[in-house]
Amino acid sequence: RRGKAAHASEPWEGVNAIAGMAPVIAALDSLAARVADRRDPLLGPATLVMTMIEGGIGRNVVPPSCSVLLDRRLLPGETAAQARGEIESVTSPLACEVEEVSLAEAASTRADAPIALAALGARTAALREPSGAAGFGACCDMWHLANHGGVPTVILGPGSLSQAHKSDEHIAI
Repeated sequence: RRGKAAHASEPWEGVNAIAGMAPVIAALDSLAARVADRRDPLLGPATLVMTMIEGGIGRNVVPPSCSVLLDRRLLPGETAAQARGEIESVTSPLACEVEEVSLAEAASTRADAPIALAALGARTAALREPSGAAGFGACCDMWHLANHGGVPTVILGPGSLSQAHKSDEHIAI
């Protein structure tokens, strides 16, 4: 969002980009709720999350710019172009520009693919408990391998996403 800098003692001389971002944030929040209505049996809901906001240049200056960073997780069948179009459909009427940083399309491997069956069999044998296919909602190299290389891929590892990116991030021994 663009504004116009001015001294904070004369705010009428400027355009506050942070205040101007408020309707954009509300529109994106509403879109996020609609996006979350879409579900995949393994991955769960599609997501749109505002993860960072940046604005202002000094404590005594009307902020001339404000930006919001979005994280949009796509489900199989959704495209980056569709996701961008949805975001632009709510931001364009608010005179807000969208700059694409990175969009990764979802990837999937059939649960009955040989690599998936081998991974599930190895996990069951190692842990001595049955397991089934599950989704992985985070971004990783799988989307490059599967979507661009045509390589059937599975994700294996300890822990869960609910433990990641927190102050007590850990895995069970």
